[in-house]
Amino acid sequence: MSGSSARKVPRSRTGRSRSPSGVVSVPGMVLTGLMVVPPFLLALLNPGAFERSPDFAGTFGGGVFVAILPVLIAMKIRRDGAPRVFGTAGGTIVP
Repeated sequence: MSGSSARKVPRSRTGRSRSPSGVVSVPGMVLTGLMVVPPFLLALLNPGAFERSPDFAGTFGGGVFVAILPVLIAMKIRRDGAPRVFGTAGGTIVP
């Protein structure tokens, strides 16, 4: 025994480390490559599409947050049967 108290992580057949729950972990550089390379290639091959993408993201993302998400929240609250007690903290009303 070498004196280190680190527990050995079992390896899968592919050589990747396996967590105690059985999930295969992927190295950070692979994940970084998967996130960086596709947009980089898109920007190189078609710069115009890359410049228009924030416009699409803002349009559809805004629609989700303004139209779809509040409806889903209201449906969840009604389904869970949350109490309908509303109140405010405060004191006297100032005219």
